[in-house]
Amino acid sequence: MTSTDLVNKFNGQLSKAKWPEHLTPQIDFAAWAKSLITGDKYKEPIEDYISRMLALQSMMADTPEQVFLANNVKGLQEILPDTPGATTGPHEITDLYVASSSMEQGHSTFVIVEWLDMELGTVAKWTTSATNIQASLIGLMKFGTWPVRCQVKRGDSKDKGGRYLMFLLPPD
Repeated sequence: MTSTDLVNKFNGQLSKAKWPEHLTPQIDFAAWAKSLITGDKYKEPIEDYISRMLALQSMMADTPEQVFLANNVKGLQEILPDTPGATTGPHEITDLYVASSSMEQGHSTFVIVEWLDMELGTVAKWTTSATNIQASLIGLMKFGTWPVRCQVKRGDSKDKGGRYLMFLLPPD
């Protein structure tokens, strides 16, 4: 099946999709899915969203220490140990943004996720362009799933870069 056939098949499901309404102003779900399937460039619906979001977080900080931490967004690869079976533990995704990537290789999108640790009660942000993670998020949100309760877990096989693949799974 060609990528065009896959896009056409997915477009047929769009008419039935129940995207989380509060995210539709900031995410073009159809364009996001198409970018993963075809490699087309994703155009963010809100210009300069990331810089505005980071500025607002710094301005809204409750303490001087939080001003410096507001922009502390880590890559998921940095957070999750690169060993088979490593897990983040149970979390609940509370915010999501899809951004255009300027990387020459890989996908034209990456996600910025804010989530709540369901065991510790702490909030953190991370980013990834991992295909498995993005595809799972699209699949879940197509059904209106929100918030997303999940964990990220390493599998047993490696990606092209030699790291163990990451998967979005239900929390244990």
